[in-house]
Amino acid sequence: MRIIISGAGVAGPTAAFWLSKAGHSVTIVERASVLEPIGQNIDVDGGALRVVQKMGLHEGLKKLNTTEIGTRFIRNDGKGAYASLPLVKGRTVSPTSENEILRGDLAMLLCSATRDDPNVRYLLGTTIEKIGEDQGAGGEGGLSPPLRVQLSNGDSEIYDACIVADGQWSRIRKEHFPAPTVVDKNAYIAYFTIPRTSVDQGWWELYHSLGSRVISTRPDAQGTTRGCFMKMPLNKEEKAVWEKASRSGSREAQNSLLKETFQDAGWESKRLLEGMVDARDFYFQALKQIRMPTWHDETTGRIACVGDAAYAPTPISGSGAVLAILGGYIIAGELSQLQAGQHPREAFEAYERNLRPYVEEVQNLPSFVPGVMMPRTWWQRTLLQNVIWAFAKFFSIPYFQPKETRHDESAFKLPLYPAFEKEGEAGSRMVDGNAA
Repeated sequence: MRIIISGAGVAGPTAAFWLSKAGHSVTIVERASVLEPIGQNIDVDGGALRVVQKMGLHEGLKKLNTTEIGTRFIRNDGKGAYASLPLVKGRTVSPTSENEILRGDLAMLLCSATRDDPNVRYLLGTTIEKIGEDQGAGGEGGLSPPLRVQLSNGDSEIYDACIVADGQWSRIRKEHFPAPTVVDKNAYIAYFTIPRTSVDQGWWELYHSLGSRVISTRPDAQGTTRGCFMKMPLNKEEKAVWEKASRSGSREAQNSLLKETFQDAGWESKRLLEGMVDARDFYFQALKQIRMPTWHDETTGRIACVGDAAYAPTPISGSGAVLAILGGYIIAGELSQLQAGQHPREAFEAYERNLRPYVEEVQNLPSFVPGVMMPRTWWQRTLLQNVIWAFAKFFSIPYFQPKETRHDESAFKLPLYPAFEKEGEAGSRMVDGNAA
């Protein structure tokens, strides 16, 4: 089949790799004219880590590790930590994972596995402008007609299927699917990169300011520091202001709001606000989940959403990249199993049957998240800090440290597809993102 994918983030290149392995021809269109390693810290675990291993990219993943050594919580006066949760190999005490990587680095690693693949074509600086049925072409075996796809570069091409992997607010999804249910977690977050200083010691550091404000810094593999502001509005008036800034898309308005909100927050707020202004990778996001009644379109049955376009779980779930990798692998796997005369709709339905239960489990966050970690008053912060301190003290004792579970595939059993096992798990074309 000829398949077009919108989006060269995490899900798109993953799907392209496996579709090519099954012999399909893939075109990836990406709005950005240059692929850059931007984005914040994520970790790859469970079945997603297994997919990366099967792609022959695990060593590349480890080389791009952010070097984060653990998580620690900063005192109210900003001088030192009152609790630390260091990374312990084989244990799951710390929020820091053994496989921490920047989302942008992960996307680049996945893209590197297909950039020289003769079955995969990248069109950068290009978007899908219109998708319709090609009535003049007719469908294979009497099935519905294939897709006629109009691209922003002026080309008009025919494809058997389209995979939508272009993010949480996908325009293609808006045009071809019913409006999704948007679950608002009532929080806003801003990410950006700042220069690293001697203050940054390789930890993920979190500081809880009053007024439901959180500041954090994290190391990366590029020798810089990733800064983050997170805020929950305190009332309807604040909510309206933050939502307006989010929807505006105006960096000037968003920077202004962050300065006003965090100028007196304490700790490293001044340094982060100053660095934020010049950061070239500034990103402002409302924490909202996307939930769709179906992940493939009901009109043609040839368009399907994957990753954040289908089921954005929000960054607080810690599973966005994991779901994107799993989605890319499974949708490609189900398409690889189609026989002559079968419609892509059948593969998309199987993809959804396989993955939806796990997606719903991941998205089912408790109602008190993220609010419990964003105290509004001094007594709420004191209570939270006492709980964190006690937790860190208890699990500092090796006997009580639980064994690592994040890499356990028991939460989601990865399906195996015959078309992917022919050449061995690592494949023969790529090894850790480099041509073999």
